[in-house]
Amino acid sequence: MAFPTGWGRKQPIIIDYTKVNGTANLTNYPFLVTLDYLNSEIVDGGANSALNGGGDIRFSSDAAGTNQLPCEVVSFVTSATPASRICEIHVKVPSVSYMANTTIYVWYKKAGEVQPLATDPYGRNAVWSAQKVVYHLNDDPSVTAPQIIDSSGNVDGTTTGSMVLGDLQTGQINQALHLDGIDDGVNIPNPLPVSYTTRRISFWIKPDVLKRTVFLDKNGTQELRIGLWDATGSLRVYSGGSSTRWISSSGVISAGIWQKIDVDYDSARGGYFKVLVNGVLITPASNNALAMVSSTGELAIGYETASYSWSYYTGLIDNLVVDMNSYTDGWYITEYNNQSAPATFATAGTSVAASGSVLAISPINHTVTSDGSALSQLHGITIHKSSHNLTNDNISLNLGLSLNILTALHLLASDILTPIQLHALLTMNAAHGLSNDNIGLYDPLSYSPHPARRHQAQKARRVLSSATRTRKIQPSNNRTLRI
Repeated sequence: MAFPTGWGRKQPIIIDYTKVNGTANLTNYPFLVTLDYLNSEIVDGGANSALNGGGDIRFSSDAAGTNQLPCEVVSFVTSATPASRICEIHVKVPSVSYMANTTIYVWYKKAGEVQPLATDPYGRNAVWSAQKVVYHLNDDPSVTAPQIIDSSGNVDGTTTGSMVLGDLQTGQINQALHLDGIDDGVNIPNPLPVSYTTRRISFWIKPDVLKRTVFLDKNGTQELRIGLWDATGSLRVYSGGSSTRWISSSGVISAGIWQKIDVDYDSARGGYFKVLVNGVLITPASNNALAMVSSTGELAIGYETASYSWSYYTGLIDNLVVDMNSYTDGWYITEYNNQSAPATFATAGTSVAASGSVLAISPINHTVTSDGSALSQLHGITIHKSSHNLTNDNISLNLGLSLNILTALHLLASDILTPIQLHALLTMNAAHGLSNDNIGLYDPLSYSPHPARRHQAQKARRVLSSATRTRKIQPSNNRTLRI
């Protein structure tokens, strides 16, 4: 059956608006979901857990599950051992507010489910429909080519050198590729279009050492090249030839720590790049107007495409994204907040049964005369407002603590109420009639007629027992019946 039918549990995830930077909402934001946002029951492998592998994981922007969201489950491992649990999921959220918290819902606990196909409207490719290529760089580099999968579905990459499974190491987001600085890298056949006016490239790096090196190179003609200028940690961006470049001061990049690099070109800015490192806009030491060029050449990760020995990068690289859009600084800062400190970016709400656990009926003239309402393991149901009628409804209460029916004009003349293991049944107000109801009550402790009402026995001129000489009647599991 189609989502959300059959899903057993759901949990809200609340994005903290104070972590969303800028002066406008973010549209179609690829939100990274980590273990930080999931209650333990989702990943503990227990009775309420999601499936190992995340086949039953779904997302919606509303509590009812009406608006399903595309998601990519990169890695999802459930375990009774917390240290063994893994979660990397990307969800396309249509709008993330910068003024108020944004809530989405994760759904789980449905046996036999698998993730939608990559090409499904709610599958992997739909998350990255605005991107040209997306490499999470958490694939085994030693298997048959192409080893590096593009989550946008456009073009996969092939590793170079003699990379082994051990080169897949702990990354900033989940896992990342470690390049040896000798011959390791990733080659990607022409992932970029022939012409464009905007382009964005983002990735994470953790260099082992600082040296002159290349993180990313397009076509070997410096059509686009990003790397280190020297051992001082000066970042450089080439485009259109060596005479036109963006170059930072020293100390922008450090060895041994993770850093996020965002390079953004927009012809509307007069051909100038903007570069952010860890969400901070870098003021360059040199910034020439760069006329972007394009070609059909390949994209190389971790080296210059002519394979110069000096160009090979030594260190870890993670989560490379290339697309044809220019973004605001607020977008890049928000993305950095989400990926660098996920524990503070959002919080997990309370997990509940997907079908809900509370029924609230409140408007004065609200009628549910033909509805059926089944409430299980409910502590209480309150029906209020004097003109609210439930004349054709059936309400079954299991394991309830109390049922309160209030106001003189509330009628249940045709209802069937089945209280099970109920501590007390209170019927209040003189005008409340139960003339056609069936209420089974057994084994009371006592019955005392109310002095303000006339009992039918009095009408029949029968003698009632006094308050000190109580008559036994039989309500079940009930301590007192008061009418």
